[in-house]
Formats: sequence, structure tokens, C-alpha cells
Amino acid sequence: MFKPKLKFVTLKTFTVANNLWIISVCLKTSDISELQMKTVKHGDNITIKCDLNMAEENKNNHLAWYKQNFGKLPENIVRSFGDTKKYRFDPAFNSGRFSINVDGVFDLSINEIKEDDVGTYLCGKISTSIIEFVSGALLMFEENNHWIVIALAASTIILAIMVVLFGILFKNQMKAHILFQAEHSTILNYAAVRFTQKPSSSTTCRVKDSQDVYAQIKVS
Repeated sequence: MFKPKLKFVTLKTFTVANNLWIISVCLKTSDISELQMKTVKHGDNITIKCDLNMAEENKNNHLAWYKQNFGKLPENIVRSFGDTKKYRFDPAFNSGRFSINVDGVFDLSINEIKEDDVGTYLCGKISTSIIEFVSGALLMFEENNHWIVIALAASTIILAIMVVLFGILFKNQMKAHILFQAEHSTILNYAAVRFTQKPSSSTTCRVKDSQDVYAQIKVS
């Protein structure tokens, strides 16, 4: 169980009784008290609970179920009418596999689950132009969970290999840098030694010149 805060964009269109209503409906941000995660298999039958009481809420609001897939607008599945127990499914969900329990609640049942049924199912109430979602469930296929685990494991292994390779590369670069510094230091020391020997040579030359001059004076 987890409790996210959902925020949706404005819903422009939905279909009711085969008629396309072009209306502007604002989806209210609400705290969903219980968004369940249901893992199913192909052919399973499930019931998704709605935290709304049909007898109480239907007096002032219409109740509705919506389905939302990633990157798409919510699709209307079914909605109630007035203060009665009447409801109507959208044609896209009127295959007989979807049904509503109207015995005081507004739970949604889905029979013979298919892969197309995967998605987020939200139960809410419609008041004037506001839709407020109060509960729902995230429907996932069991096979999809295995792929998620495999993908996460593969990502972890690849990340570990990359870390090791980067570590080896960094270590080799550090060794090369240390060797370069050592060679550069040897060259500098050799240059310094050569530089210190130059004054000794010039001094000798000066002394030799002085001796030559002295010899010339002595002969004359």
C-alpha cells in the first residue's frame, strides 16, 4: 500500500451513452487514502474496492471509475446517475467483463483479465465540473514483475562493471601521472647540476686570462 497525491491535467472529452460530450472537467487534487497494487495473471478475476458509499454519495454526486495508462488521459469506465443505483459503462468497457457492485458500494469487478487491462484504476465522485478521486489500484501482470526484477538485476550488474572499469582506468591514469612527474623531476635536477657547473668554468677562464697578461708584462 502507498499513499500518493495525484494531480491530473484538465480532461477535455469523455463518452457517455454513445454520445461524445465536449466539456471541460477539472480533476481535483486529492489525497487517495489507499491505492493498492494488485498483481494478476492472465484469466484472473479481481475486484477493486471503492471508498465511496453509493447510497450516500449519489444524492449530490455522480460516482465514476476511470482507467489511466502512462502518458494518456484517464478513460471513463462507468458512472452512476442521480440518486438511483443505475449506472452506464463506456462502450470501450462494455464487453461484459466489467461489472459494478452497487450493494451500498461502488466496487469494480474485472473478469478474465487480459494484458490490455493493465493500468491504474481510480474511483471518484463528480460534482458539477469537478472530479475527485478517492481510491483505486495499480493493476500489474505477474510476468511484468519478473521482467522488472531481471531489468533491475541487469542494471545493477552493469553498474558494478562500470564502477570496476572506471576504477582500473583511474588507477592506470594515476600511475602514468606519477611516472611522468618522476621523469620530469629527474630532467629538472640534471639541468640544475649543469647550471651550477657553468660559473666554475668562467672563473677558470678569468684566472687564465690574468696569468697570460702577467706573463706578457714579465717578458717586456
